[in-house]
Parts: sequence; C-alpha cells; structure tokens
Amino acid sequence: MKEHEPAVVFFPHDDDWNQTHIGVHHLMLEALGSSDLACQVVETEFWGAMDTPNLLIEPNAADVADLVAALSLHVGEVFRNPTTSVCPAG
Repeated sequence: MKEHEPAVVFFPHDDDWNQTHIGVHHLMLEALGSSDLACQVVETEFWGAMDTPNLLIEPNAADVADLVAALSLHVGEVFRNPTTSVCPAG
C-alpha cells in the first residue's frame, strides 16, 4: 500500500458470510492500522448484504473490464457463478 498510496481502499465488510472475505476484512484493518496511509476506507458487499449500506458507486467501463479480467482468474468462482450471465460483454 505504501508503493501505490491509494486514495480509497475497498474491502469486504466484517459480516459477509464468506469466511475468506471476512479474513480479508481483518487483514485490511491490520494493514491500515500498521501504516500511516491517509486514505478513505469503504466496506463493500460481496456475498453477504450489509445491514445499513450507505453508498452506491457506479464504476466506469475500464474499471468493470479490470474487475471481470481479475475475476476470470478465480476459476472456481466463475464455474459456480458464471459472470457472463450477470455481466455481459459489450
């Protein structure tokens, strides 16, 4: 994080039912707590909905393309949840 110095960091909220996402949440809090990085923190919904969400972000086409490309590397997840059915190309 020191190398990229992000202005905003997005990571899963701590009540997501997916244990890996909850682990990422705690790792990010630890990383942020041990750094002097000044950034905005945004907790996100992936699988488990938040009780009181308060922000909706519309990504641009380039960001969506990056997210879909990154997701394509998560072979097991794509097999279980085909992204092309919910996020068609073009």
